Amino acid sequence: MILENHNSGQRTIQNFVLVFFYFCLLFPTLRALLIGHEESKSLYQLFISAIPELLILIIAGVVSIQLFLNPFPVLKKIDWVVIGFAVINIVYGTWLAHDFKIAMYAVRMSYLPIIFYFVARFAMNKESINTEKFLSKLLFSLVIVAVIGMLLYFIFPFVMIYMIHKTGGVVNEYFIIRMTSILWSPVLFGTMMAIGILFYYYKVLQHFSWIYFLLVLICWACLLLSVSRGPLVSIIVGIIALTIFARKWKTTLYVGLGMAVLFYGFTLYTSTNNSKSYVSWLSESSVKTVDMNDSMTRVKFWNSSFDAFKKHPMGNGLGTAGHTGARFLNNNLKPGSAFSTDGWYLKQAVETGIIGIATFIIMAAWIFLLMWKSVYQKPFSVLTFLFVFFIMIRIQDLVSNVSDFYWVADFYWLLIGIGINEIYSTRKA
Repeated sequence: MILENHNSGQRTIQNFVLVFFYFCLLFPTLRALLIGHEESKSLYQLFISAIPELLILIIAGVVSIQLFLNPFPVLKKIDWVVIGFAVINIVYGTWLAHDFKIAMYAVRMSYLPIIFYFVARFAMNKESINTEKFLSKLLFSLVIVAVIGMLLYFIFPFVMIYMIHKTGGVVNEYFIIRMTSILWSPVLFGTMMAIGILFYYYKVLQHFSWIYFLLVLICWACLLLSVSRGPLVSIIVGIIALTIFARKWKTTLYVGLGMAVLFYGFTLYTSTNNSKSYVSWLSESSVKTVDMNDSMTRVKFWNSSFDAFKKHPMGNGLGTAGHTGARFLNNNLKPGSAFSTDGWYLKQAVETGIIGIATFIIMAAWIFLLMWKSVYQKPFSVLTFLFVFFIMIRIQDLVSNVSDFYWVADFYWLLIGIGINEIYSTRKA
């Protein structure tokens, strides 16, 4: 009876988590319509802005109550490693920052999402969750976002442009306007589409279905229209990795041909509307980035971040880099690199220095080895998808701060926690 109540409570938490992620897809639009994009000044504005964080704390509170009412689970070594990474960087980075407000904004962005790792570990064990069904329910929402993105882009582009301005963004355009859907950010949207492609490609490899095939192509088309190089590179690596693990060459050929046809059609579409084609832009910008050409904005950001790290190898404090630094320190003379928004590892190095990078490497290597051992020993399964997802995010962090992205950071830690559960449930079996 106690076990049934415990599993029922966990399923309630899992449903709450689903609702949280669904809501967060709508939140950028709701926030912009309710209070605009300016910094919150009134209590009402602060409350609206903080709704996602308040929901995270409510979920954490419910999980804590469940733990109090039931036998406390035994923490694994990896759990302590994750706790150590978070605590060391929060305490050390806050002490270095000498600005509690900015440090807390950085904690909110980089470390609060780690709560979802423990939500998964403690409220999503194998006895109470079907991981495949849960991920299917969660990630189908990205398909809906993709379809909305297409409607906005091709039928109501004026609405998309209006909302981008409403959220304080800039209408990004390389040779075409970049698709954003209801996230109003092309890089965030592109990253979500890459995640969708990876999941539905995994589903196609697991059991071929024309529906899953179509969903891969929908997400792929939207990723191309977001014109986001980081997600594009990371998903190519992800597709190659899943293909090697699955070894279903015929299925891969079908998917590859479908994606190639869309890519060719997209290059024709862009070349007829602009003198520079998608392929030429992608190859030119990639070569310049690899060559560390100063004409590339991303390269300038990398150089300024690395210079800041060399000046203060032990760190400058939380909030002195990344998106938090760009928000608060642009006009400040404080040390750091306010513009290090195009490389999460450099952001980490600038904020908490050698200690921050060392603790991250230990944690990431631990997770990688745990997953690799299980994936290597076990047939193609959901853990394979989770492992490749982990690799994909780690690769994209080389060229963006995807680990700090709205929605994505929470999702990343949730899936890492689910992955660790899969590993230990397999060992018990």
